[in-house]
Amino acid sequence: DHRDLHSFPTRRSSDLGLSDEFVYRITKDGELAYRFPLPKYAGTLHDEMVLGEKNLGFATRGGTLIAFNVEDGSEVWHWDSGVPEIKINMATAGGGCAVDTPEGLVLVEEGIKKGVVAPSGSQMYTPGEYIHTAH
Repeated sequence: DHRDLHSFPTRRSSDLGLSDEFVYRITKDGELAYRFPLPKYAGTLHDEMVLGEKNLGFATRGGTLIAFNVEDGSEVWHWDSGVPEIKINMATAGGGCAVDTPEGLVLVEEGIKKGVVAPSGSQMYTPGEYIHTAH
């Protein structure tokens, strides 16, 4: 049960290029299990985070998707989309993540873009929603 994961900003007084937002895991006893730093990002911070299979959690910052281990807070992999901003759509079976990008819904596994699942503008895809089947 990973309902004890939290993400919230903790601003620093100086800009040293360090993270200004973390994912925290708090134990049932209220102790800090870990503090996972998210990449520094100057745009609007989104508080999206999803839990997937294989003990993975996913978060985005700008155009980067980060996969981290929800047990120990270590980064497992990350993917730079090459665009200014992406949003998590859903975790997928097998430890991947689908993200909304300008080109459509993109499947990413182990830090590698596997393909565009549903192109932008197609009848199967509405950003922020799961894949639809055409009837």
